[in-house]
Amino acid sequence: MEYESIRDSLPTICHSILDIGCGMAGIDNFLNRHYQDSEVSFFLLDKTKIEDMVYYSFEEKGAFYNSLEIASLTLAGNGVSPDRITLLEANDRNEIPLNSRMDLVISLLSWGFHYPVQTYLERVHELLVPGGVLILDVRKGTDGLAKVQRTFGKCEILLDEIKYHRVLAIRN
Repeated sequence: MEYESIRDSLPTICHSILDIGCGMAGIDNFLNRHYQDSEVSFFLLDKTKIEDMVYYSFEEKGAFYNSLEIASLTLAGNGVSPDRITLLEANDRNEIPLNSRMDLVISLLSWGFHYPVQTYLERVHELLVPGGVLILDVRKGTDGLAKVQRTFGKCEILLDEIKYHRVLAIRN
């Protein structure tokens, strides 16, 4: 269902994807198949850490239950060349240490859902190429949707779930 909900909103041409809170890179395998004739580079931002407590709610800071190495192996095992996978360890300063621009930034049930949209919003806007696509799950009951609208000018709700909106925003 995740892929089907975003398929028609993906950029036609895509060379670079940043997945914030990538987990085990499940959606990235679908994106790799979607762009099978392209040499897409994947930038996976998460933290290799298992929290002592499991958090299911919205917090000011993200919690981590992941291994970037396993995420990378999952992508490589599904045909993505290791030289097209860049692992970015999340840090307490919420930096995204990239110099290249992104065609697509995606975060499903992570940034915006478990921790505030403002954590990465300005930096993601800077990183997207003109016409670049942001797909983000924004928890209902927060000011996240309004912040995305203010930053991008407008956004579209792709999916309306009980706890969140899956939002599409395109950089001018």
